[in-house]
Amino acid sequence: MFYYGTQYYRFPNPPKEDWEEDFRRIKDHHFNIVKLWAMWNDVNPQENEFDFENLDELIALANKNDIKIIINIILENAPYWLVGKYPEAMYETNDGVKFEPIARANFPAGGFPGLCLDNEVIKIEAEKFLKALGETYLNNPALFAYDVWNEVYFEPANHPGFAGKYFCYCKGTVDKFVSWLKQKYNSIEDLSKHWFRKYNSWEDVYPPRFSQGYPDWIDWIKFRLWNQKMQMRWRVQTIRAIDKNHPLISHGSASTLWGMPTILTDDWDIAEEVDQWGFSAFPNWEAKLQGIRKADPCSHFCRIDLVRSASQSFGKKFWLSELQGGASAEGLRRSAIPEPSDIRVWNWSAVMGGCKGLMYWQWRPELLGPESPGFGLCNANGMPTERTKEASWFAEFLGNHSELAKAEPIRSEAGILILPESQIFCFVAERNTDLYKKATEGIYRALWENNMQCDFLKLDQINNYKLIYLPFPLMIEEESARRIVEYVRNGGILISEGCPAQFIDNGYSSIKIPGLDLDTMFGAVEEKVEYLQQDNTSPKILWENIEIPCALYRENFVLQGGKGIAKYEDGKIAMVENNFGEGKTLLIGTYPGMLFCRNSGDFTNEFIRRICKFANIDQRIVTTEPKVKARIHKGHGDIFLYVLNTDYQDCQVSISISKKIGVFKGAVNLVSRKSLLVSRGEKNTLKLELSAREGTVLKLLPS
Repeated sequence: MFYYGTQYYRFPNPPKEDWEEDFRRIKDHHFNIVKLWAMWNDVNPQENEFDFENLDELIALANKNDIKIIINIILENAPYWLVGKYPEAMYETNDGVKFEPIARANFPAGGFPGLCLDNEVIKIEAEKFLKALGETYLNNPALFAYDVWNEVYFEPANHPGFAGKYFCYCKGTVDKFVSWLKQKYNSIEDLSKHWFRKYNSWEDVYPPRFSQGYPDWIDWIKFRLWNQKMQMRWRVQTIRAIDKNHPLISHGSASTLWGMPTILTDDWDIAEEVDQWGFSAFPNWEAKLQGIRKADPCSHFCRIDLVRSASQSFGKKFWLSELQGGASAEGLRRSAIPEPSDIRVWNWSAVMGGCKGLMYWQWRPELLGPESPGFGLCNANGMPTERTKEASWFAEFLGNHSELAKAEPIRSEAGILILPESQIFCFVAERNTDLYKKATEGIYRALWENNMQCDFLKLDQINNYKLIYLPFPLMIEEESARRIVEYVRNGGILISEGCPAQFIDNGYSSIKIPGLDLDTMFGAVEEKVEYLQQDNTSPKILWENIEIPCALYRENFVLQGGKGIAKYEDGKIAMVENNFGEGKTLLIGTYPGMLFCRNSGDFTNEFIRRICKFANIDQRIVTTEPKVKARIHKGHGDIFLYVLNTDYQDCQVSISISKKIGVFKGAVNLVSRKSLLVSRGEKNTLKLELSAREGTVLKLLPS
């Protein structure tokens, strides 16, 4: 079953007198699930007192309309009685400022960002709230799941009033950090050795508050990420102790490619802890923040593939837990109102990317705070819009095709390897993660534009892929290097951007590049590296008949057993191919990902074609129209081909499918219910006519 629904209630919205009619309309539009916020300061207004009256009434309406409920648990708005009782537990900035709880856009009823749960007294009170909630709805037939943490990220770091500040430096967190260090290092002498300090006792140790240090900042960020994961584990264990039957799910903001050091989100870390993982997507809002009017379909696909990859690493389903339903609002500034065609493209993108549930943010527009009057799939009076009708069509279609929910995207042969230490080091060195983000998103874009599904992966998944691409490998730790070497030695194929392991454990700079003896695997050593000023004309790599401009660095190589396959304009070696064990490597002396992120030139397609040839990877799907995207799903003996025209023009397209997927005699279009013939040559080929921004799904018929 595909769950398809909407966020509905966040105190104080919507008006109570409209609840009954809204639930009837939600049901009439084929939605089968609704999300309700259970906010700590709303439900627990006095110590040991819990008021579930509003939730009780809403859940009764859900039961009446045969709609399932997700209870979204909000701990990021502490009750004011608790704030007054334990002011020492307020979040504290690196310069000693306490974050007094306030109202903000997504917490119009105040209490944001809550109190720091590293203080045991706050955790105890939060457990009372969680247990009361679980005991109240344990046996309610409408309950589908608890969303145990809404948009998992470190809330205070995302508030504009504290831009450039770091958290949390309250006593509870500082003590926990020192305890974490004691577990990681055997003694104060061991810590001194790794941090290059001369401490006399653990009382000398404190977290870094200002930039420039490397070892202490790297450990501080690693601790904060670990602590975030432990906070999720605590939430899950607390609720599971009360309710052993309902799924415990959660969702983030798909921010692993940039947000690990800042908002402390690693999709792999958190997905492992819950029964089901998801993410929020507000494509037009994100476009507005980037200074463009309309959403970029590639960015939406990238988020989908990132969260799918993290979830499937642990064999778990994933949802699009919040999808933009109306114009965003930030005070008086608003994004473009989504068109029905936007709703259509976002829906098809999610399902073809593997989502097994989808929920809009939200049914009605907000009525209080800077997000008002934004995000509603309906008008403020609850009346449906053209967007609502488009969403309703999709809900009905998915409800009529339950077989689609049983199939999954096939695994790619190629993956983008995420090394957390590389992103952490980028932040420690630059105070932001922009360079890392551009490198990873850029290589994804190059593959996406060539209609290649690309998975993201961590080291634990490395052996599942024939080819891995390593972006921005400036810092590689010893254990990561060991596993990468083992992967290649055993037959894997690695393509790496420049200066791998320039920095190693604790941020120490290598004398020889690549560091950690990776020069043996790559068959080359760095001769010289040049930082490229942005106002300079970029040098180019000459790779046969294509020219690839350099980004960030230009690194020259001296061969040590490898083969130079490309040069710079001055004849210096720019790319090195090497056989190592049963596998092989390709080392590139710059950062193509950064280039593809900002400027996909004519060389992009040829670059992707050549790295596929290098890895002996056959492109599974080829379309004659670049803006038509296609994905293959398999499950329960069925094979489905999803097709989406992301362009604003109608088109006729030929789609060729590799025979490694299967040999097909025809297909049935599940939307139009028409049959198509497949012509078989080197590849299975079928032809389609697609309207602008239209999608469909074909059931492929094997020969």
